[in-house]
Amino acid sequence: MSILIPPAAPGANVMALAALDSREVMDLLRVYGATLAEIGSSAPIPGSYWGEAEAGLLGNAVYVRADTPAHSFLHELCHYVCMDGARRAALATDAGGDDDEEAAVCYLQVLLSDQLRDFGAPRCLGD
Repeated sequence: MSILIPPAAPGANVMALAALDSREVMDLLRVYGATLAEIGSSAPIPGSYWGEAEAGLLGNAVYVRADTPAHSFLHELCHYVCMDGARRAALATDAGGDDDEEAAVCYLQVLLSDQLRDFGAPRCLGD
């Protein structure tokens, strides 16, 4: 049984991806061989497990909108980082994995948040 963490409540005061330095976001993606796919403000996000403004994951692309929560972007990137090549090749929306992987993804998300100077671990954990 996997642990599912639902997205923040609509209107919650969480940091949006648009508030982060885009160069830092792109540098972080590049380190792991992932790409960013930005979607228009009112468009549904492809590959989003939770819908709404939550990030999506298809192949090596993390799909986002300007209002995507920063922690959601990091979480999906970390799923990509934590899986092997075979799972990456078939990746479409549900990253799968077991409880141990989900824990690793959450921990890595907090660690990587410190690579985004305007976000950081304290804010990531709060969001």
